[in-house]
Formats: sequence, structure tokens, C-alpha cells
Amino acid sequence: MFGIKERAAERAKALRSQIDSTRIKLSTTETSKDILELAEKAKTVLGYSVLRNRTLLRDVLCELEIEVLDPKIVKKYMEEVARSKNGVLGGDWRWGALTLAKYTEPVPEFVLNKAIQVAERLEELYLKPQMELRVHYFTNDDREVYPDPFLSVKLGFYSGYEMYYIEVWDENKFEGRISK
Repeated sequence: MFGIKERAAERAKALRSQIDSTRIKLSTTETSKDILELAEKAKTVLGYSVLRNRTLLRDVLCELEIEVLDPKIVKKYMEEVARSKNGVLGGDWRWGALTLAKYTEPVPEFVLNKAIQVAERLEELYLKPQMELRVHYFTNDDREVYPDPFLSVKLGFYSGYEMYYIEVWDENKFEGRISK
């Protein structure tokens, strides 16, 4: 019979495979073009820019053909990992986040490439200062890092922000390979 931690570990394992298989392809439809037009008008007439910021990041990710991770599944996975690992690994483990620039663990080339694509495109649109690339990782008080970090991109202004998880990698399998 499985205990609570074992059941949580099984759910986390199932959710991890679900994360990889359920990436969301963003698309620009006529509806999103209408929303973009409304967003521009709301910004100009009302000074309200939250909707514009959200459509900007979505449009950039769509243009770059970057599929995003389902945030509901990512959150469930994070909860199950925390539930299954606390006490088992020893110490107080929790999810943390750092900007990519401050993250000190190895990051695979495919993740860095995706981050560079997003940063360069937002820079072309003069939006790089409002962009933040973050690595979400499971850690403890001794700053040990557990596998399966996530990369998110956030575009924000004083009036709000939009954030997408754009990549996940397994640090157990990652060996820092260099490709040309």
C-alpha cells in the first residue's frame, strides 16, 4: 500500500510526462487581432495597458513558434513534487525562482537558444527592459537543486504582466553538451 508521499511521487511522475506532451501552440486569430486593436485603443484612450502587454508577449511567442507549457499542469506538478519530496530528501524543500542571469546551474543549449530568441525579439520591439526570464527550481536551505527546472518569460509593466512557462529540462539527463 502506498503512503501519501509515494502517491504524490507517482502523480508528479505522471504530470511530468504530461507537461512534455501537452505543449500549447499559441496562434494569432482574427479574434486576437480584434483584441490587439482593442488593446491599442484602451492604451491610447484610457491609459490601460495590461491587455496590450499580454497580447505583445503572446504575439512574440506565436511569431517565434514557441509552444508554451500548460500552466495548470506545471502548477500541479510543482505541488506534487513538493508534497512527495519534503521529508524524503531531508531539510525544507520548496520551489524558488531566479532570473536566468543569476541561475548558477547548467542550462541546456536548447533552453538558452529559446531564451535568446525571445530576448532578441523583445529587444527589437524596445521591450527588453520589461522582460524577465526566470528559472523556477526546487531547492532547500542548503541551496541544493532538484531536477526539472522550468524557464518562464514574463513581460510586465507597472500596470500588470503576462507570464508563460516556455521550457522544462531534466537536470539528471542534461550533460552540458555543445552543438554546432
